[in-house]
Amino acid sequence: MLDVLKDEFSEIICTSPTGMLDTRIGNIFYKGYCWPFSAKPTISKLQNLFNRVLDIITLGKSKEEEGWLWLHSIYAMDPVFAKHVDEITDWADAVIVEFTFPSLPILKACRHKNKRVIITLHDILSDHVTKSKLLKYFTRKIEINAMKKADCIVCTSISDRERLKKYGINAEIIPHGIDIQRYNTEPQKHSEVISDVLGDFGLPQQNICLFVGAWHLPNFEAVDTIRQLAKSMQSTGKDKVNFVVVGDCCKAERNDNFFALGKVDEEVLHALYNAAAMVLIPLTKGAGASLKTIEAMAYGKVILGTTVAFRGYSVESNVNCLISDEFSGYKKLIIDLLADQNKRKEIGSNARKFAELFDSRLLYRRYVDLIMERGCDK
Repeated sequence: MLDVLKDEFSEIICTSPTGMLDTRIGNIFYKGYCWPFSAKPTISKLQNLFNRVLDIITLGKSKEEEGWLWLHSIYAMDPVFAKHVDEITDWADAVIVEFTFPSLPILKACRHKNKRVIITLHDILSDHVTKSKLLKYFTRKIEINAMKKADCIVCTSISDRERLKKYGINAEIIPHGIDIQRYNTEPQKHSEVISDVLGDFGLPQQNICLFVGAWHLPNFEAVDTIRQLAKSMQSTGKDKVNFVVVGDCCKAERNDNFFALGKVDEEVLHALYNAAAMVLIPLTKGAGASLKTIEAMAYGKVILGTTVAFRGYSVESNVNCLISDEFSGYKKLIIDLLADQNKRKEIGSNARKFAELFDSRLLYRRYVDLIMERGCDK
């Protein structure tokens, strides 16, 4: 998004709670924010107390899902973050907020200064709360409350927009955008780099099925599915099928034909995508539209995934992807695909063409229009 905005506006501040050092690149100023070191023990104690209270009132059903409500609460209560936001909003004509959890103090500051606020929902966070109806209610209430105070809501899929209408919220759809030029579909041009990466990690050179996932419960479950699939397909020889998992969804692990690498840098991930024969996305839960799905398609790879994996995208199975919710049939589908290089190339080529429709340079122009609706100075 910044690549689009920087050409349209004179100054941009990008801030996030990562503790990054303040840095300027052209007309973009990256300004970090983090809680003072002295405050972290207190915050940790508050979070533990918060979790214990939720555990009691939800009868033990809040574990691993209380984080979304906690994030909304801690940002709303943090005076240091409120001061940080106040300084930035003094300078800005408009503010784009990713997700709702940091938005309450931003909305408060902007309302007093008559500044435009746009909130982008990559998914509806309360959808991830499934174990406790009470916790889901609290999380959704605070999330919807923040949305209603914003000047504009952006979501990534038609289904999310339709659901938000039920809460009286009219959302704009801007799908996930990708820098399509970054996704190389000619691995032969980078064969040496790919070979080096595979060698460094001790990975096989062929028949790689790749899964990429962040620290997120649905991804943990997907890894378990892939681990079971790998166990059912253990064999020897050149036809051996190898399963590689990348990201915070799984600690480093090696077991026969199952390889978990943990988090890797962008260059390594690029090489792994190019080395993969196909990509697996066996998700059973999810909200919004999945960015990693369109990224995998941009590499021109065949993706075998569930209906949930392709949520929000108008794809067609056996044309630009393969969709199956029956994990019992994955073994045969994988064997058949690996044996049919022409089919992989055809579906992969169609996947790439589909991904090109999501070029961020085209999609994110809409943000410029939304910012300028109030006549913000460039």
